[in-house]
Amino acid sequence: MSEEFDIKIGRRVRHVDGDGRTAIVRRFYAYPLVTVEWEGTGRESTENMAYLVPVFYKITVSEMTHYRGKAIQATAYVNSNREGERVVVSKWTTPIRTEGGQIEQPAGTITYRRITGA
Repeated sequence: MSEEFDIKIGRRVRHVDGDGRTAIVRRFYAYPLVTVEWEGTGRESTENMAYLVPVFYKITVSEMTHYRGKAIQATAYVNSNREGERVVVSKWTTPIRTEGGQIEQPAGTITYRRITGA
């Protein structure tokens, strides 16, 4: 599973069935199962990680030009108060280059990073 979709303890997640249910991951049960506490009811249940996705807020998409190349970048907040931790997912439209100009990754590479703090 890529880091983009990792389900970690303490993360807010939602169920993919589209009914808007959200939960907090409490513990791992046995891969690929995790125990979550549903925010609406406070009840716990064991769920398959494949049916849970991280909840993101205020998603913005922009084009970025950098000395390393060009990318389409999506930025989103992890918490509903739209403060603190954010995630940045970039799809590079040109190859990613090192400071010396050598190609590090081909065009189409997707990178993911977290930003914490204000």
